[in-house]
Formats: sequence, structure tokens, C-alpha cells
Amino acid sequence: MKIRCLKYIGIIPLLVLGVLAMWLFLFDKRNSTPPAQEKILVQINDTTSISVNEFLRRAEYTIRPAYCKRSDYISKKIILNSLIAEKLMALAAVNNIHVTQNEPLENYLAGRKEQAMRQWMVNQESVKKVGVSQEEIDSYYPRLGREYEIESLVISDSLMNTGIRFDQTVFSNMADACSNLSGSNIPVQHVKWTREENSELLGRLYGQDIKKGQVLSPFKHGYKQWLWVRVKGWSDSKAVTSYQREQREESLKEILMQIKVKRRWDTIVSKIMKGRSIQFNSEITAQVAGIFKQRYFDAQDNKFKNKTVWDKDQSLPQIIDARDEQALMPKPFFKVDGKTWSVEDFRNVLNRHPLVYRKKKMASNEFGHHFQLAVVDMIRDHFVTQAAYGKGYDKVAYVKKNVQMWRDSFAAYYQKETYLCSLGITGLTKDSYMDVLEERLNPYVDSLQALNYKTITLDIKAFEAIQLTHIDLFVKQEHLAYPQVVPLFPMLTTDHFLEYVDEMYRK
Repeated sequence: MKIRCLKYIGIIPLLVLGVLAMWLFLFDKRNSTPPAQEKILVQINDTTSISVNEFLRRAEYTIRPAYCKRSDYISKKIILNSLIAEKLMALAAVNNIHVTQNEPLENYLAGRKEQAMRQWMVNQESVKKVGVSQEEIDSYYPRLGREYEIESLVISDSLMNTGIRFDQTVFSNMADACSNLSGSNIPVQHVKWTREENSELLGRLYGQDIKKGQVLSPFKHGYKQWLWVRVKGWSDSKAVTSYQREQREESLKEILMQIKVKRRWDTIVSKIMKGRSIQFNSEITAQVAGIFKQRYFDAQDNKFKNKTVWDKDQSLPQIIDARDEQALMPKPFFKVDGKTWSVEDFRNVLNRHPLVYRKKKMASNEFGHHFQLAVVDMIRDHFVTQAAYGKGYDKVAYVKKNVQMWRDSFAAYYQKETYLCSLGITGLTKDSYMDVLEERLNPYVDSLQALNYKTITLDIKAFEAIQLTHIDLFVKQEHLAYPQVVPLFPMLTTDHFLEYVDEMYRK
């Protein structure tokens, strides 16, 4: 069996479909499918508004401060005032140079927009195109309580093309060979019907009748790899109560939908990427990968750093800039579709699309391989984004609102900082911030409300229908260039009075 060598790769097909968790936020119950029409909750002027969806996401997808953490009506009004205050500060920042002359911010917002476009494309062309039939539910359900014991072998593309018969005898021979090399039996894995498992494996184990000792046909499992599985056996737990049966059926529908969406999206991406490949310049790739590697591995002992390094904008162009590698910028990094990309071209795309590593804990000698896969995924997203632009998804209301939410959040932050600096207030701690919030920011927000008195309208019925939780959540979308779903909660006011707003649809 051929073992993959973790050296720098020459030519890589750009159709790399091993990781689709980046899109699976669509199946998280906390993340609603992007709405086709945004219902307006608050209208501030002709261009600025807050939708019901934005209110819910800002209130529930990030941790709220203690003064509005509850689910009661007072907390709900403080949340509303805070979000309106953010919009008003953003409007006040119209001439703030930190907003108007901020190239990194514009690149960030462009990246946010393009990620939202790709998510919308998944929703429109995959999620909405598939469904789960009762026939499928009836087929899968009898096996849903099983926990399988499996043995698996990872085999290479080259072995798949040799004409070997992948039957029980060959599996046993290969398993024995691996055991002899390692000195121990190949490990036994346990597989349950959960969304964390490989979707293709779930489909094969639970979507058909399986016999103990059966060998499944190999299936694609990452770049130039296939997974070959033998079923040792299983245990089975029955759903006894009606509640257990309902939960099991709900799980079945959700995960089966996930499997079908992934398969359809893989097909869509394969058409976009058909015939495209990337050819790396091995010498330049080694140099660039070496620069990034130092972000994750200690120079002295070559050990992986603390996992929190992944949350610190590790892929931004400053990683290259900080090294003063200007001589490297014009060098040819890779070639796609006959076009040569220099290191500077790569850096420019990196401004909008941080690298996403499929594996976040790895041995030092694996980094070069995973760095290249991250670049391949970035280039794949580049072509998917081009397809999304071609379909006009940049003009979709959901995409525009998402970008505006982030723009307003940053603009309000810069405006707040500018205002506090004008008062000589800097270097705030958590405790001192609350004092400043009460004594300085509350009056400032009151002044902005007074300037817009009765020009801000609120859909009272929609507002009162909103139900909040008091559970702390911080929602992230794993395997995306921008994993944070919404900006941090805007701590701009503790006021819960709404006299300054007018009722929308007043008769």
C-alpha cells in the first residue's frame, strides 16, 4: 500500500471535495437558512435599517453583557437600543477617516461579502434543490440506533488504478501487512449516526443492509485518498418512548439532508472546477510555507504552538509583510489555468480570504502539505466566487445586509473610540468601561437619539413577537475564512427607554 509523502506537491487537481463542513452551518438549528426577504424591524433612514433576522442574530449568536443578558422585555429593549445606537454612530462616522480611508477594512468587508455570496449560492443551488422523502426515512430508520465497529484502511489514487479487486481477501491481506509493519492490529473505530461523522460513510453504513464482516467499496476521502472499510459488527439501541422516536427521526432528516446537500454541492463545484489544476513552484512554495509555518510552530523545538493561535488572524498578509520579504513578492508562486500567480497576487487575495487549514493540529513535517491544501481551497473559492458574481448573488438583499452589518459595526467602533479620545479617555479596563458607559456613552447616545427624534420607526408587533433566550452562545462557522457569524455585541448604552422611536405602520 502506497503511503502518501508529505513533500511539496507539483500539480494538484483543483477539485478537492474532502471538506465541506465549511457549509454545514446551514444545518445548525441556531443558524437559520438565509431568508429570501429580510423583514424590516427598524427603519432609520432611506439606507439604514435593522431586520428581524439581524436583531435575532446579534442578540443570540454572541454573548450579551450582564445588563441585558436576561430574556425579559427590559433586556430586549436594551438590545434594541444598543443596535440602533450602533447604526446611529455608524451614520455619525460618515466623515471619520478611520472608516473612509481604511483599505484593510474594505478588503475585510469584500471578503465578508464574497463569503456570504458563496453561502447564498449553496443555499439556492443545493439546499433548496434537495429534500428527504418518507421512503428514504423508512429505509434508514431501522438501523439508526446502531453503533458500528469498523476497521479502515486509507489507500492512494495510484492503488485504486491498479485493477485490484477490493474484496474481503485483499482487505485481510493488507490489514495483516499493516499490522506486521506497525506491530499492532489496525485500530477499531466506533461510528454512530451523528453529524460529526463522515457523511459518505454514514450513507454507506446506514443506507443499506450490512452483514458482519462485510467490506464496503472504497470511497473518496480527501486529496488523492480513498477510505476502505470493513464492518466488524455493531450494537443496537432501540428507541422506546415516543419522544426518543421523534428525536431519532428528526436527527435522521437533518443528517440525511446534510448528506444530500453535500453530494449536490460537490457536483456543482466539480463542474466549476472541471479541467482546472494548480501547479506549484516548489522552491517558492517552500519559502512561503516556511514563513507561515513559524506562526504555528516554535522555532526551537519545532513543536505545535497553543491551539489559540488559530484565532488570531493567522493568515493575514501581515505574516508575509512582517518578514520584510519584498524580494519574494514578484516571484512565481503557482500557475492556474495557464496564468502565473506571483506571491504578491497570492497576498492580494489573502487580503480578502484568509487561509483555512483543514487540520488544526499537525506534526511539523505535515505543515507544507496542509499549507498547499489551504491554498488550493482558497483558489477553489476564488472560482466559486466568480461563478456567484456571474449569477448576481452580490446584489442579493441577504448579502448586502450582511456586509452592512459588519460595516456599521466597525464604523460605530471607530466613532466611539474617536469620541472617547476627544474626551481624553483611553486604555479602558472591563470595570472602568462600565463607568464610562454610564457616564459618557449613555449621554452621547441620548444626543444621537435626540437628533433623530421620531424619525426612527419600529415595527412594534414584530418586536413584541420576538422571543429571546438567556443562554450564552458564541456561534462560529468552522472551516470558513471568516468563522465568526456576527460582530460582538455593541456595548454602547444601558438605556431601555424607546420614546424617541415612532411606530411603523401607524394608522
